[in-house]
Amino acid sequence: MKRHENQPDRDAALGEELRRLEVPDHDPDFFSSLKERLQAAPHQAASRPPAPKPKPRRSWVRLAWIPIPVAMVILLLLWAFAGPLGIDSLRPETASAAEIAQKALKAVAETKTLRCTVVAVTDAGAEDRRTVVLSADGSYRITQKSWKDGDGGRMVESGIIVSEAYDSKSGVLRLLYTDENGNPAAPLPDEIPPAVEATGHPLGGPDIPAVSYPLGRLWMGMRDLSDATVIEGAYEGRPTWTLSTALPQNLISNAGPDHMEATVDQETGFPVRMVLTQQGQVDLDMHLEDVQIDPELGAGFFGIEFPEGVEVKRTDHGFQRVEPARMSTEGKAVVGYAPVLPAELPEGYALAEVRVAAQGQAGGKEGMNPAAPGVVSAMYRRGFDQLVVTTRLVGDDPSLWSDPLARGEGFIDDPEAVTLASGAFAGSSAEILIDLLTLPHLWAMNDTLVLTISGDLTRDELLAVAESLAPVE
Repeated sequence: MKRHENQPDRDAALGEELRRLEVPDHDPDFFSSLKERLQAAPHQAASRPPAPKPKPRRSWVRLAWIPIPVAMVILLLLWAFAGPLGIDSLRPETASAAEIAQKALKAVAETKTLRCTVVAVTDAGAEDRRTVVLSADGSYRITQKSWKDGDGGRMVESGIIVSEAYDSKSGVLRLLYTDENGNPAAPLPDEIPPAVEATGHPLGGPDIPAVSYPLGRLWMGMRDLSDATVIEGAYEGRPTWTLSTALPQNLISNAGPDHMEATVDQETGFPVRMVLTQQGQVDLDMHLEDVQIDPELGAGFFGIEFPEGVEVKRTDHGFQRVEPARMSTEGKAVVGYAPVLPAELPEGYALAEVRVAAQGQAGGKEGMNPAAPGVVSAMYRRGFDQLVVTTRLVGDDPSLWSDPLARGEGFIDDPEAVTLASGAFAGSSAEILIDLLTLPHLWAMNDTLVLTISGDLTRDELLAVAESLAPVE
C-alpha cells in the first residue's frame, strides 16, 4: 500500500495531541506495528467463518394463542361425547316448557299476518289441506277441498273447492263453492247455493284460532304445564322444540286422544305441528307447511267476488257493531242495560270492536243454556291473541245456567271456584278453567247478568280482567 506524502506530519501532530492529553507515549514501533496489523485484518476476516445469525425471538403474544384452538377442540369433543361419557351437563341446556311457551306467546302476539298451508291427517288416513291467510285485525281467507262420506265410513273428496273470506272492516263473511275448474258448483246438500254471504257475527267474524288455526289454540293451553317433556328436533330442516304431555279422556266413551305433542319452531317461536294420539296410535296429525310470517297483501285480499248471476244465500246473525263511545246510549238501547267492559287488560291487548244483539242463541254444553236476550260481545286483540268479554241477561231462572264455554258431553271439567273481590260482579261466585282441550276462560253470574271472559290468558289475568269490570258511562 502506498504511504501518503503527508503521513510524517500527521504522525507528529497525533503524538503532540496525545502528549497534551497526558496519554503515555507509545512504543517507538507502535505505528509501524499497527500498520502491519491493519493490512493483515481483511485476509484474517475472509478466512474466518461467518458468525451465526442470532435466532429471532418468538413473540410471547403469538405463543399465548396456541392453547386457545387446542382448548376449543377439547371442548367440542367433550360436548359431542357428553352423553356416552355421562357428563351431559356440558351440553347447552334445553329450554324449559315455560320458556318455550313464552317465546310462542310473543311470536303470536307480534305477528301481523300469516300465510301457510294447514295439513290435517286423521286416523282414517284422510288428508285435509287448506291454504290459510290470517290477519291480526280478524280478517282471514281460506281455500280448501270439500269432503263427503264415502264407503265404509271413510271420508272422500267431493270435487268441490270451498273459498271462504272474512273482511273485518266490512264485517262480511263470504263463501263460494266451485268445481275444480273454478265454475260455481251445483247446490250442495241441504240446498245450500254456491254462494253464501253472512253478516252480524257475535265475534265480528268466526273465531280465527278455533276455525283456522287450532294448532295455535291448543298450543296456548300448554303454557301452565310444568311437567311437559321437552325434546329438541327438526321439522322441514329447521330446529324445533317438541312438548309432550298427557291429555284427559272422555269419561263416557273413553274415546279421543290421550296424548299430545306440540312442535315449535325455535327461530320464529311459531307452533308448526301437533300430533294427537290414543294408546300410541295417531288420532290427528296437524302441521303447517310453507309458513310465511308478515307477508304483504294487496288491497281487497279478504274479499271474494261472486260471479255474475250466481245464486247467493244471505244470512244475518243479528249482531250490530257499536262504537265504544256510544255504548252508553246506542248499546244500552239494544240490550236494555248499561254494558260493562274491563278497565284492566293484559299488556298489549286493545279493544278491536264491540257488538250487541237484542236476542242471543242457546249455548253451553249440548246447547242446554237458554237463548238469553241482551248480548254484548267485546273483542280485544293482541296480534293473533284474542280476548272476548260477553254479558247477557240471566232471565227468570238462574238455575238453568251452566258454564257457557264448557267442553262437550262426556268430559268432566274441574274448574277453580273463586269469589270476585271487586268490579261490577264483586261478591259473585266465578269459575276459572285452564284446560288443554278448551279455551282458558272464566264465567260468573250476578243477579242480572251472565259473564264470560275467554282468551289466551293465564288464571291471574282472567281474574284481573273480571275484577276490573265497570259500567260504560
